[in-house]
Amino acid sequence: MNVGVIGLGLMGLSVARNLAKAGFHTTAYDVRPEVAAGEPSLKAALDVATVGAASEIVFLSLPGPAEVEAVCLGAGGLMSSMRPGGTVVDLSTNSMASVKKIAAEMAKASIAFLDGPVSGGPWGAADGTLAIWVGGDHAAFERAFPVLQAIGKRITHMGDTGTGTVTKLAHNVAANIRTSMLGEIMSLAYK
Repeated sequence: MNVGVIGLGLMGLSVARNLAKAGFHTTAYDVRPEVAAGEPSLKAALDVATVGAASEIVFLSLPGPAEVEAVCLGAGGLMSSMRPGGTVVDLSTNSMASVKKIAAEMAKASIAFLDGPVSGGPWGAADGTLAIWVGGDHAAFERAFPVLQAIGKRITHMGDTGTGTVTKLAHNVAANIRTSMLGEIMSLAYK
Protein backbone atom coordinates (compact mmCIF):
# COMPACT_ATOMS: atom_id res chain seq x y z
CA MET A 1 0.00 0.00 0.00
CA ASN A 2 1.15 3.54 -0.74
CA VAL A 3 1.03 5.88 2.22
CA GLY A 4 2.14 9.44 2.84
CA VAL A 5 3.31 11.50 5.78
CA ILE A 6 3.20 15.29 5.92
CA GLY A 7 5.14 16.88 8.76
CA LEU A 8 8.47 15.33 9.70
CA GLY A 9 9.15 16.80 13.11
CA LEU A 10 9.88 14.87 16.31
CA MET A 11 6.77 12.74 15.90
CA GLY A 12 6.17 12.67 12.15
CA LEU A 13 9.65 11.53 11.14
CA SER A 14 9.40 8.49 13.42
CA VAL A 15 5.91 7.76 12.10
CA ALA A 16 7.24 7.83 8.53
CA ARG A 17 10.21 5.60 9.41
CA ASN A 18 7.94 3.04 11.09
CA LEU A 19 5.54 2.98 8.13
CA ALA A 20 8.44 2.34 5.75
CA LYS A 21 9.91 -0.27 8.11
CA ALA A 22 6.54 -2.08 8.07
CA GLY A 23 6.77 -2.35 4.28
CA PHE A 24 4.51 0.51 3.21
CA HIS A 25 5.72 2.60 0.26
CA THR A 26 6.03 5.92 2.08
CA THR A 27 6.10 9.32 0.40
CA ALA A 28 6.96 12.14 2.78
CA TYR A 29 6.94 15.93 2.78
CA ASP A 30 8.09 18.58 5.21
CA VAL A 31 8.60 22.31 4.80
CA ARG A 32 12.28 21.47 5.35
CA PRO A 33 13.00 19.39 2.21
CA GLU A 34 16.32 18.13 3.55
CA VAL A 35 14.56 16.03 6.21
CA ALA A 36 12.80 13.66 3.80
CA ALA A 37 15.71 13.78 1.37
CA GLY A 38 17.99 12.50 4.13
CA GLU A 39 15.90 9.38 4.74
CA PRO A 40 16.72 6.53 2.33
CA SER A 41 13.58 4.55 3.26
CA LEU A 42 11.29 7.44 2.25
CA LYS A 43 10.38 8.88 -1.12
CA ALA A 44 10.85 12.63 -0.68
CA ALA A 45 8.10 14.83 -2.12
CA LEU A 46 8.52 18.45 -3.13
CA ASP A 47 5.00 19.44 -2.08
CA VAL A 48 1.75 18.33 -0.44
CA ALA A 49 0.05 17.56 -3.76
CA THR A 50 2.74 15.01 -4.67
CA VAL A 51 2.09 13.15 -1.41
CA GLY A 52 -1.66 13.22 -2.00
CA ALA A 53 -1.41 11.94 -5.57
CA ALA A 54 0.91 9.09 -4.54
CA SER A 55 -0.97 7.88 -1.45
CA GLU A 56 -4.04 5.91 -0.46
CA ILE A 57 -3.67 7.02 3.16
CA VAL A 58 -1.93 10.22 4.28
CA PHE A 59 -0.87 10.88 7.87
CA LEU A 60 -0.54 14.43 9.15
CA SER A 61 1.75 15.37 12.01
CA LEU A 62 1.47 19.15 12.07
CA PRO A 63 1.70 21.95 14.66
CA GLY A 64 -2.00 22.82 14.84
CA PRO A 65 -5.39 23.45 13.27
CA ALA A 66 -4.28 26.18 10.83
CA GLU A 67 -1.59 23.99 9.30
CA VAL A 68 -3.89 20.95 9.06
CA GLU A 69 -6.60 23.01 7.37
CA ALA A 70 -4.13 24.52 4.88
CA VAL A 71 -2.68 21.10 3.98
CA CYS A 72 -6.10 19.53 3.55
CA LEU A 73 -8.19 22.30 2.01
CA GLY A 74 -5.74 24.89 0.68
CA ALA A 75 -4.51 25.38 -2.87
CA GLY A 76 -2.47 22.34 -3.90
CA GLY A 77 -3.76 20.50 -0.84
CA LEU A 78 -4.92 16.94 -0.26
CA MET A 79 -8.56 17.57 -1.17
CA SER A 80 -7.54 18.46 -4.71
CA SER A 81 -4.73 15.90 -5.10
CA MET A 82 -5.95 12.67 -3.52
CA ARG A 83 -8.08 10.19 -5.42
CA PRO A 84 -11.65 9.51 -4.26
CA GLY A 85 -11.67 6.72 -1.69
CA GLY A 86 -8.49 7.95 -0.01
CA THR A 87 -8.12 8.58 3.69
CA VAL A 88 -6.40 11.32 5.68
CA VAL A 89 -5.48 10.58 9.30
CA ASP A 90 -4.67 13.67 11.34
CA LEU A 91 -2.33 12.65 14.16
CA SER A 92 -2.05 16.27 15.33
CA THR A 93 -3.72 17.74 18.39
CA ASN A 94 -6.47 19.73 16.73
CA SER A 95 -9.77 21.47 17.56
CA MET A 96 -13.32 20.14 17.29
CA ALA A 97 -14.42 22.91 14.95
CA SER A 98 -11.46 22.35 12.65
CA VAL A 99 -11.77 18.57 12.35
CA LYS A 100 -15.51 18.76 11.72
CA LYS A 101 -15.03 21.41 9.03
CA ILE A 102 -12.23 19.50 7.31
CA ALA A 103 -14.09 16.18 7.43
CA ALA A 104 -17.21 17.74 5.89
CA GLU A 105 -15.22 19.39 3.09
CA MET A 106 -13.11 16.30 2.34
CA ALA A 107 -16.27 14.17 2.15
CA LYS A 108 -17.37 16.29 -0.83
CA ALA A 109 -14.37 14.83 -2.70
CA SER A 110 -15.08 11.31 -1.34
CA ILE A 111 -11.98 11.43 0.87
CA ALA A 112 -12.33 10.21 4.45
CA PHE A 113 -10.86 12.37 7.21
CA LEU A 114 -10.08 10.72 10.55
CA ASP A 115 -9.01 12.72 13.58
CA GLY A 116 -6.46 10.44 15.23
CA PRO A 117 -4.43 12.35 17.80
CA VAL A 118 -1.73 10.42 19.58
CA SER A 119 -0.14 10.04 22.98
CA GLY A 120 3.25 8.58 23.81
CA GLY A 121 5.58 11.39 22.86
CA PRO A 122 8.69 11.11 20.74
CA TRP A 123 9.64 7.81 22.42
CA GLY A 124 6.31 6.18 21.57
CA ALA A 125 6.58 7.49 18.02
CA ALA A 126 10.12 6.12 17.69
CA ASP A 127 9.27 2.61 18.89
CA GLY A 128 5.82 2.45 17.27
CA THR A 129 3.84 2.21 20.51
CA LEU A 130 1.67 5.32 20.32
CA ALA A 131 -1.83 5.41 21.73
CA ILE A 132 -4.14 6.62 18.95
CA TRP A 133 -7.71 7.79 19.57
CA VAL A 134 -9.60 7.91 16.28
CA GLY A 135 -12.78 9.74 15.41
CA GLY A 136 -14.60 9.44 12.09
CA ASP A 137 -16.22 6.97 9.74
CA HIS A 138 -15.90 3.42 11.09
CA ALA A 139 -15.35 1.86 7.64
CA ALA A 140 -12.50 4.30 6.98
CA PHE A 141 -11.05 3.43 10.40
CA GLU A 142 -11.16 -0.28 9.55
CA ARG A 143 -9.35 0.35 6.25
CA ALA A 144 -6.70 2.40 8.04
CA PHE A 145 -6.32 0.06 11.02
CA PRO A 146 -3.65 -2.27 9.54
CA VAL A 147 -1.54 0.79 8.70
CA LEU A 148 -2.13 2.36 12.12
CA GLN A 149 -0.72 -0.82 13.68
CA ALA A 150 2.69 0.09 12.25
CA ILE A 151 2.81 3.20 14.44
CA GLY A 152 0.68 2.42 17.49
CA LYS A 153 -0.21 -0.29 19.95
CA ARG A 154 -3.32 1.10 21.63
CA ILE A 155 -5.59 2.10 18.75
CA THR A 156 -9.21 2.86 19.58
CA HIS A 157 -12.08 4.04 17.41
CA MET A 158 -13.84 6.53 19.68
CA GLY A 159 -16.85 7.28 17.47
CA ASP A 160 -17.91 10.05 15.10
CA THR A 161 -15.69 12.83 13.77
CA GLY A 162 -14.23 14.84 16.63
CA THR A 163 -14.32 12.12 19.28
CA GLY A 164 -10.61 11.37 18.85
CA THR A 165 -9.88 15.06 19.32
CA VAL A 166 -12.09 15.32 22.42
CA THR A 167 -10.39 12.27 23.93
CA LYS A 168 -6.94 13.78 23.35
CA LEU A 169 -7.95 17.14 24.82
CA ALA A 170 -9.43 15.41 27.88
CA HIS A 171 -6.22 13.38 28.20
CA ASN A 172 -4.18 16.60 28.10
CA VAL A 173 -6.33 18.14 30.84
CA ALA A 174 -5.84 15.04 33.02
CA ALA A 175 -2.08 15.09 32.41
CA ASN A 176 -1.87 18.79 33.30
CA ILE A 177 -3.89 18.24 36.49
CA ARG A 178 -1.58 15.37 37.47
CA THR A 179 1.51 17.52 36.86
CA SER A 180 0.05 20.39 38.90
CA MET A 181 -0.95 18.01 41.68
CA LEU A 182 2.54 16.53 41.88
CA GLY A 183 4.01 20.04 42.05
CA GLU A 184 1.71 20.91 44.95
CA ILE A 185 2.53 17.68 46.76
CA MET A 186 6.28 18.25 46.39
CA SER A 187 5.87 21.83 47.60
CA LEU A 188 3.95 20.55 50.64
CA ALA A 189 6.64 17.94 51.32
CA TYR A 190 9.36 20.57 51.08
CA LYS A 191 7.55 22.89 53.49
